[in-house]
Amino acid sequence: MQSCGNKPCLQIGVKNRLGKKYGPNWVSVDKYDMRDFIDYHYDIHDLPFEDNSFDAVVCISILEHVPYPLKAIQEFKRILKPGGKIWVQLPWLCPYHAVPKDYWRVSPDGLRVWMEDFKEVSCGTYMWRKTYFSIATYFYGEK
Repeated sequence: MQSCGNKPCLQIGVKNRLGKKYGPNWVSVDKYDMRDFIDYHYDIHDLPFEDNSFDAVVCISILEHVPYPLKAIQEFKRILKPGGKIWVQLPWLCPYHAVPKDYWRVSPDGLRVWMEDFKEVSCGTYMWRKTYFSIATYFYGEK
């Protein structure tokens, strides 16, 4: 999903290890990250984008820090074009990390409930390669 051609895509948060946007057609949003390549510091509970603005939305390791994830997910649905793709990932077995807050851990079943307005393509967990621990849950779907 990172390529998305030249279509407008939304990247919620940018992982430190990546340190950049996925590409020039990606708009980056992070309320707290002040690095130069973050385009907007919006609250994802209320995104000031037009309806049906993006062909893809990617949100990795952000929703655990959001007090009202269902409200944020409804915003993702609103701004995603019909047929657009969505990828949401959260930590599962991960230590508490309170920057800015740490509210949620969600199983694949719970994530399916949160994402019920999207057509599921895939949902599950990532395993840490050296153990049997699931370290993240993910949902890949489309509007």
